[in-house]
Amino acid sequence: MTEVEWEQVKPGWCIHKDCIFLIHTQMKICSGRLPKPVEHDGDYNTHRVCICFGINDIFDFQVNRTDAFNLKRVLMKGVLND
Repeated sequence: MTEVEWEQVKPGWCIHKDCIFLIHTQMKICSGRLPKPVEHDGDYNTHRVCICFGINDIFDFQVNRTDAFNLKRVLMKGVLND
C-alpha cells in the first residue's frame, strides 16, 4: 500500500484560531500546539486534537505527552495489531 502525502495546511473547519497547527490527516483529524500549557489533573496539556465528523460537528480534546503516549499504545495494541 502506498502512503499518501497530504498538503499540511490548517483545515478550514478548525474553530481554534489560537492553536498552532502541526498536522492533519485527510482533513478530518488535526493536531496543534496550545499557545500556553493548560494545567489539568496535576499535569499540563500542551496539544489539542480535533476530529471533524461534519459541519458544526467537531470533537476536540487537549492532551499532554502521557495522554498521547497512552492513546498511541491503545491504537497500536488494540486496533493496528488486531
